[in-house]
Amino acid sequence: MKRIIIFASGSGTNTQNIIEYFQQNKIAKVVLVLSNKEDAKVLERANTLNIPFLSFTKADLCTSNKVLDVLKKEMPDLIVLAGFLLKFPENILQVYPNKVINIHPALLPKYGGKGMYGSFEVFYVPAPRFRTRISSIKWGKWWEGPLPNIN
Repeated sequence: MKRIIIFASGSGTNTQNIIEYFQQNKIAKVVLVLSNKEDAKVLERANTLNIPFLSFTKADLCTSNKVLDVLKKEMPDLIVLAGFLLKFPENILQVYPNKVINIHPALLPKYGGKGMYGSFEVFYVPAPRFRTRISSIKWGKWWEGPLPNIN
């Protein structure tokens, strides 16, 4: 079974939908939810759905290997940024090439909002429960590789 880790900063409605979808469809499993906000509602949602969760600081993500070490231990096949509000660090993207996607409820890059990072290739997932855009991410330059594939 494929392993998914979700990064989120807010209330977690997309995270909850992803978790519930894969609880019903056993092709993948959300194994961990990570948040840069210790009081984010997404952590409550993960707990309610019996998914392990962890909060971390911006320094843990950007200036140390604490978050990367957690990822290496969990061995994700896919990393999903679901309302994650920090710039995703290059050191993690280098370890997990073509395995990071960002979901966003608006058209990207046109409506990414203030402080949007990276470049995006937008594609759709034909799953009826997901009414969102999914984008593959490659920071610092236009996307040149294939879209993430967890098959």
